[in-house]
Amino acid sequence: MPDERKVLGRRGQMLVAIPARARRALGLVPGLSVWFHYPRTGEVLLGIREERVGGRPPADLPCPRCESRERELAELRARLDSREGGAARQYFAQGYEQAVRHHGALAVKLDAALDFLRELTGRAPGKSGRSKRRERRWVGNAPARPVEVVDAPVLIAPDGESIEDGSGAS
Repeated sequence: MPDERKVLGRRGQMLVAIPARARRALGLVPGLSVWFHYPRTGEVLLGIREERVGGRPPADLPCPRCESRERELAELRARLDSREGGAARQYFAQGYEQAVRHHGALAVKLDAALDFLRELTGRAPGKSGRSKRRERRWVGNAPARPVEVVDAPVLIAPDGESIEDGSGAS
């Protein structure tokens, strides 16, 4: 829960009292150095260490791993837009064609494996256990148990008129 404090001006300085709860959390004692961190505009963090601990680093601080990843990403994007990127697509297509020639058409092998699996499980082609249950539960669009239709009673509005026909008589 946030604690509100007023800023006091004294001899050209601005003073803010640190709440007891914050003093206990930081372990503040007279003479201890504190550090102000500025994560974003309109926000300041008070800490007892020079570097921030935990959380996300501020967006404006450089990250060595991030810089190398950004450089690599920019290089890959440039290669993709250049002729070299087109060559990579061509090499992939050629490799795929060679794999199909070597291993055969994958779709045919998958269909054969699926047919074999259906024979083992004894299910009809294209049917799963879930759809069978659905067929048992529903016949066409009707529910499995019969539905009884009953005429509703005539309702009377507070002013005495019948809601059903608007005549006022029930």
